Amino acid sequence: MIGQQQQQPLHHSHRQPGTGTPHAWLWFIASMMLMAGIPATFAIREQVSHNAKGLVSAQSYIDGLAHQGLPAKEATSLTRQLISVHSTPWGPFPSVWFTNQTPAFNAIRQRAYNDWQAVLQTDHQSLNAAGARWVATVTPWDTGAKIFEKTALEKDRTVAKIVRQENLWIRQTHQWVSAETRLKKLGTGLVQGRPRAILNGKTALEEALNNARRNPEGVPLGQRTLQRIQTFWNLPPTQELTQFTSLEQQIKQALQKLAPIPLPPPPPPSSPATSSTLASAVEQYLTTRQSQVSAAVLNLNTGTLWSFQPQMRYDTASIVKATIMATLLWQAELHHAPLTPEETQQMVPMIEDSSNQAATTLWYLAGGSRGIQGFLNAAGLTNTIPGTHGYWGLTQTTVTDQVELMKLYAVPNAILDPASQAYARNLMTHIVGYEDWGVNSGAPTGASVALKNGWLPLPGLGWEINSVGYVSGGNENIAIAILSNRNPTEAYGIATVDHIAALIEQSES
Repeated sequence: MIGQQQQQPLHHSHRQPGTGTPHAWLWFIASMMLMAGIPATFAIREQVSHNAKGLVSAQSYIDGLAHQGLPAKEATSLTRQLISVHSTPWGPFPSVWFTNQTPAFNAIRQRAYNDWQAVLQTDHQSLNAAGARWVATVTPWDTGAKIFEKTALEKDRTVAKIVRQENLWIRQTHQWVSAETRLKKLGTGLVQGRPRAILNGKTALEEALNNARRNPEGVPLGQRTLQRIQTFWNLPPTQELTQFTSLEQQIKQALQKLAPIPLPPPPPPSSPATSSTLASAVEQYLTTRQSQVSAAVLNLNTGTLWSFQPQMRYDTASIVKATIMATLLWQAELHHAPLTPEETQQMVPMIEDSSNQAATTLWYLAGGSRGIQGFLNAAGLTNTIPGTHGYWGLTQTTVTDQVELMKLYAVPNAILDPASQAYARNLMTHIVGYEDWGVNSGAPTGASVALKNGWLPLPGLGWEINSVGYVSGGNENIAIAILSNRNPTEAYGIATVDHIAALIEQSES
């Protein structure tokens, strides 16, 4: 061993005095330094290795955070600090020989973590905002959207995942908002996020299927169409948009197939009906019916009024929708303003499709029973009593008030101006096919018929079947109102009203 070879000369007794001592001390000192240097060398080597591992560990940690979203500029700056700490000299020697640099490396690691957390927090705020926008857009179609958002926010702990989820939500939000905008345009507005045209079609289908005079051949298609509409409601807007046109066409086809089978024309009276004999003809016909009927016809050219049982009041059912429309038009004229967009959107389904939902909306927009009463007072319709507590179908009226209402739509007056009359005529001459009965029965060829019908089953009174309107052209210019109850079925009441209308038309012609 090196140590043994150095120590042996110190123990030789035959050395001469004065000659060996200096050399022995030199050898001793050299030996001590060499022996001390061996462990020092190992210690330095161990320290350097330890510090090198700390450097590599810190650098790997920073690289990992950079992969998870720590900005590249920040990661580069921290790497430079690591190198600086690692290479800073200690006196004439490299500091890594003598000083444990791990605390310094850990401090830099902590700075990197804090910076990454700050980035993560910022991106989570951005993700929360994107998620909130997405939920607001999606929830009308998907009730689980909020749960999904919460789950996604709990899972995403890296910037890369956050960015992917945020981009997904933003992209989907844009797609759904775009689809919703197009659906709104195609569907003439949205009701609770659903195209109004499809909602109105659903209501019309349900009423057509419940119509006693429906064509039975159209029932299967009508039922399939209702099922498809229900499925349509559960689709996201992007898919609703792709199916909207074909569904709308299917609804129209179903309604056409369900159109009521025309009733055979009523048998002619035993002698031609005239104004003087019309009451007798009506009385004679009603002896064969269970129906209770009141009727009136007003000649709009001469002002001549004929009426039958005019003192009786009846619940209006849906014919009150003509009164609601007149009230809103009159109110708009008073304020020198057109109908509001909401009133316009609801007016079409209320009159053309007899939508009850639209009627409820417009009843309240008109001011409810108080607003309707204001119009009735101005128009002099003193025998009509608005329904209370929102029950507009239970408004009560007489045939004379109803022909006076139709007169406001047909001839110049101080209540409705020509623009309002033209607007109302356009709607009342474009009713859906299953309402094609009543006032228009027996109308002369080429005549224009504007009408509104109503039907309602009442406890103790059977079916209330009503029809009001006015006929112009074909040598006629008349307003007609026929109100009835105690009809055992809807179809029975419609047949009664059709026959009375035909008798009136024969009298007028």
